[in-house]
Amino acid sequence: MGKALVTIVIPVYNGSDFMEEAIDSALAQTYENCEILVVNDGSRDHGETEKIALSYGDRIKYFKKENGGTASALNLALENMQGDYFAWLSHDDIYYPEKIARQVGEMESSGYKASFCDYHILREGGVKSSVTAGHCYPVCFLEKGVFPVVNGMIQFGGVLLGKEIIEKYGKFNEQLKTTQDFEYLFRILKKEGMQYIPETLYAVRYHEGQGSRNIQTVHQDADNMYEMFLEEVGSKEREAAYGSGYNYYYQMLLNIWPQKHLKRSWKKCLWYLAYEADYRCGAEEIPQFLQDKRIYIYGAGNYGKRLLLDMQIRGIEAEGFIDRDMSRKEAEGLPCISPEEAEGFKKEILVIAAALEVDGIVEGLKARGFPAVVTKSQFDTWSIQNPPRKETVLPAILNQHYEVCIYGAGQYGLECYFLLKDSGVQTAMFCDRDKQKRGFVLDDVSCISYEELEKKDKEKLVIFICIKNPHILKQQFTLACFPHVYTREDILGMAGQGIMNPYKNEGGLDIFEPEKIRQIDWFREAFYKKEADRAKLPEPGTGDKFEEALVNILRNADKRRQ
Repeated sequence: MGKALVTIVIPVYNGSDFMEEAIDSALAQTYENCEILVVNDGSRDHGETEKIALSYGDRIKYFKKENGGTASALNLALENMQGDYFAWLSHDDIYYPEKIARQVGEMESSGYKASFCDYHILREGGVKSSVTAGHCYPVCFLEKGVFPVVNGMIQFGGVLLGKEIIEKYGKFNEQLKTTQDFEYLFRILKKEGMQYIPETLYAVRYHEGQGSRNIQTVHQDADNMYEMFLEEVGSKEREAAYGSGYNYYYQMLLNIWPQKHLKRSWKKCLWYLAYEADYRCGAEEIPQFLQDKRIYIYGAGNYGKRLLLDMQIRGIEAEGFIDRDMSRKEAEGLPCISPEEAEGFKKEILVIAAALEVDGIVEGLKARGFPAVVTKSQFDTWSIQNPPRKETVLPAILNQHYEVCIYGAGQYGLECYFLLKDSGVQTAMFCDRDKQKRGFVLDDVSCISYEELEKKDKEKLVIFICIKNPHILKQQFTLACFPHVYTREDILGMAGQGIMNPYKNEGGLDIFEPEKIRQIDWFREAFYKKEADRAKLPEPGTGDKFEEALVNILRNADKRRQ
């Protein structure tokens, strides 16, 4: 029996700049039984792409079609492939000579029907850096179901799929323009295992003309993709990836957080986190290597910001970021300094390297003499297995990264305020259209006008609409480009699911009892009525615990107003 045939597919659109290198690297494989299919997806470059493809004669199989997107080109190749294995090589990437041979050999030994490997990133000017998945995340997680795809650890150029997988999972989704690769891998990994081969076997090229950078729907596609990660995964798949449904959604929240354009996914993830029944938290003790340290995070990109949020939720402080990008002076409210600036106090700090290309960072820091350097992967080895308590998540996010505004300084607004306060969430302001309520002060929180609210940074505002009929107003806020708007029902729902910590969880006050709502109403009425009426309020200590708290707040507010 001869060697299995491997089909290498190269879809191309206006690819004359780099496709020769890609085709040459496919032809240079040490594995001897390969067929190479080049699919021209309706290039509009005056025949340059076709000219290059035809120059290879019968060493490749060439197909030409009307432009329909990468997925349609791949599907044409699937219809015409003869191989026992399928590999997709982008026209601007490169296979190293041993790529196919190493993957086929490993898969035939292990019995896996799919595998992926590490890669280099090639940048303009010939700069090359390594991406080692096992250095970005603990190796033990990289073969756990959907884990590698939802964490962006797989580039399809490093994937090899057995024909059985292709026949079982069908074609690529032609409706997707920039995320068809993630969708296909996600579809597979929900049901199949994928072998991780810790070797650098190909190179991905980053350049300005890259297709995914120039497609206008890229942000919308990414939002849709994360919604898919949230909605189209069952309880078994969530548990396989992260040990529990709650931890799956917590880790997804960390992934989504730095990508501010993922607005729909962010809101949905909060809800899935709140309502997930499979809730298990881990040990709260901070690892020894993090205790009593001045911590700096190297990398102010998505990986660094994700790490920062995870640390903040757990009560671990970082002093700042270190980054080679000198245009960054701050990130997420923390200072961002250069490696040269950090050298001045390198013996006093612990640096956590958090970036996709972590190997080069660690080597560079050690060469500069930084004595204490660890990777995000070392932090994740502990953190992924020990998710934080649910009720600590939202307060940490709101307090560290947003200003909370309660719209409606009446009964519902006060109810929301007390709930947030007891949950550890700091309210920055009230807002109300009623001019009589302007300047209203409660625990040093004032009430502003809508016009004043409009002048604030909308991206950093979280608004809770606390009025009797909030839904029309919510739509108006959304149309006015306020991205983070919720209703009173939203916050009560989250509290009921334990994502925040309402009074009743403390065994004390319960603002949801009718009597307590009556007392809030009494408090509101007394505050806005005449001074003579307010003077009739009982002295602190004469009522129950809840009433006494309200009276104290009112007395202090009156003193400040006077």
